[in-house]
Amino acid sequence: MIPPLFSGTGRLGRRDFALTIGAIMGGASLMFSAGLSLLLPLSFLLASAYFRNMREPFWFLLILGFLLLLTLIMVSLPLAAIPATIRRLHDLGRGGWLAFPLPFMSLLNLIFPAFILIFLLAAMEGVKGIPTLSPFFGRNTEEMRLVLDGFFIGYITLAILTVLIGGICSAFVFLKKGTPGPNAYGDPPAEEPLPSVRTAFLTMEGTIDRHTFVVRTLLVLAAVGMTLPTIVQLTLYPVTALFQTIGLLPVGADYFVLLMASVLYPLAALPLVVRRLHALGRRGMEAAFTYAALIPVILSCIPIADLLSVAEVASEDEIGTLVLAVGGTASDSAFIALWTVCGIASLVSILRLLADDAPQAETNP
Repeated sequence: MIPPLFSGTGRLGRRDFALTIGAIMGGASLMFSAGLSLLLPLSFLLASAYFRNMREPFWFLLILGFLLLLTLIMVSLPLAAIPATIRRLHDLGRGGWLAFPLPFMSLLNLIFPAFILIFLLAAMEGVKGIPTLSPFFGRNTEEMRLVLDGFFIGYITLAILTVLIGGICSAFVFLKKGTPGPNAYGDPPAEEPLPSVRTAFLTMEGTIDRHTFVVRTLLVLAAVGMTLPTIVQLTLYPVTALFQTIGLLPVGADYFVLLMASVLYPLAALPLVVRRLHALGRRGMEAAFTYAALIPVILSCIPIADLLSVAEVASEDEIGTLVLAVGGTASDSAFIALWTVCGIASLVSILRLLADDAPQAETNP
């Protein structure tokens, strides 16, 4: 469907460049979802193994893991786009050095957790009076304030400049047509005609080869992952909130709907999964194993939705108590066992989908 995602040689047209970036974003979305599915059982196992009172360590490890995962995605995404950007620049007759904003974006994203951590420590010291940063400055609050202000201003300035330069370069790369004939980087890229959306993404009939399956799955995850939460927030969420207000739905139903939009979007790739199973000589019903990891995620959204709904009217101390109460639900051994079993089932099924094509398997468009 499109050329290899991470090749840095040759040229890449506008359409295939957009498809490549979409596939990369879909891969980042999939990595983020998979990482979130692993965080809960891993945090539980570490907290239960090394701490007697595990609730506070459980939530600390869970939040820390979430921040690390988010940082990893934010750092990796610009770097993963560099090969495709270089090939797109080649199509414009330009050198690959013009992709320089992407490494800077990764560097800024790498510093972002430190920025958030320093901000929270400064806020904690200012509001609670807890000495978090002042010991490093010998209790000289004026010097500490100057250093922190300089760090914040410098980081925000660099971030704004990088975003502006990156935006200009992105517009140039996306919108400008490539050179019509051969240039120093090769012949014009050949673009195959694309099948219809129904044929490519919606039908469950026929088979699909591994490369096409991977690319189309990443594309559909990127598209649905970005649009579905917004659509649900603009349509189902107001209706659910209204029904909740008049007592037709329980408290927390509005947040549960929003969480479901963020959890269930991988189901958009179900037709592709079924076709891939057909290519491997398997039955389409086995797609249930691929999505088994969603079961405990859906169950965990119930107490989280309750927490979010109550947190709107709860005090700061009450919120802390509620968070720890949800931690008790999440740390239940039976629930963690279910999470682990479902995760293993999904992992095995996904690895099977990525296996070599069965002999004599034909690929439909």
